[in-house]
Amino acid sequence: MNEWISEEFADLTPEDVYARYWSWSRDMFDIAHVEQMDEDEVLHWMSRLQNAREDLLTWGWRSFVPGELQSRLRFIRLGSAARGEDLPRSDMDYALWAAEPVQVADIEDSLVEMVRGMAALGFPPCHGNVMGTNWRWLGTTVDWRTRTGEYFSFPDWKNARYLFMMIDSKPLAQPCESWSEIVDDVRRGIRSSPFLCWQMAHLGIHKTVGIDVLGRPKTKERDGELVFELKDGLLSPIIHSLRLLALREALDVLPSLDRLAGLASANALSEDFAASLRSALIFGWKLRAIQHLRILRGAADEQDDVVKWDRLSGEDREHLTRHLRTAKHLERMVHRMFPKPR
Repeated sequence: MNEWISEEFADLTPEDVYARYWSWSRDMFDIAHVEQMDEDEVLHWMSRLQNAREDLLTWGWRSFVPGELQSRLRFIRLGSAARGEDLPRSDMDYALWAAEPVQVADIEDSLVEMVRGMAALGFPPCHGNVMGTNWRWLGTTVDWRTRTGEYFSFPDWKNARYLFMMIDSKPLAQPCESWSEIVDDVRRGIRSSPFLCWQMAHLGIHKTVGIDVLGRPKTKERDGELVFELKDGLLSPIIHSLRLLALREALDVLPSLDRLAGLASANALSEDFAASLRSALIFGWKLRAIQHLRILRGAADEQDDVVKWDRLSGEDREHLTRHLRTAKHLERMVHRMFPKPR
């Protein structure tokens, strides 16, 4: 059990959990403290946060979903939660594996209640509806294999994205052998498909780094202020590139830093370049975490995934520019490594 709680979840009401979590997080979520953290401290802070959020998801699943449904379903974390890279307001992206056929209508009320309850703890519902209440992210082994087979048979960009999203997945609390077998097949299928790899490199990664031809950060105007898109312009291009390269090298690990270390060990990336990418990721996570904390502190004019340009110090702008150039180098490298099949 995590440090923020010392009793079994079954003994606690939702009000107890909310109160204890926010009391525990008071020091964790101190913005001034986070701003002063170095790289190792950021990673330690994130590790503590992952543990707490996993506990909260486990509590939410047990508290809002009836036991009869829990016995038939497995909660599969997707995206940053699966990679262990959640931040204080990361979306709740998830799939459901079912031991026997189940309809969305049979489980929707419980899942909606869970989503509402978790939103109060810093788990906003996924804006893209990547959740178990969407039939596309729910099913038995047969359902999932049928679905992924269709994705491979008709690999347009939408279906390709669904396949890649399944790679970054992890069952909550306990392993699920059936889900692991499904994902292993998807992983092998992507690895053996030059077309799918080309799609991710050219349609999902190419020209996504937020830097212009002169090597300057690309800012946009929103509500009369300049902002930089931190997630889409820095973090996602690196994370998606590392996932694609890890698939190519048959590195079956989830955390981006583990993929980075594995790629360096396999000589797919130089040690110096890997170190630069590591710093870029940690810098981006730190800035984005601070954005999340501002929102949790009640800043109504802030957004999760962008940072106001005026908020960045001159030093932070220099660091951001350097990290963007590192990310751009990775983007170009991936673009060259995965040419369009003929």
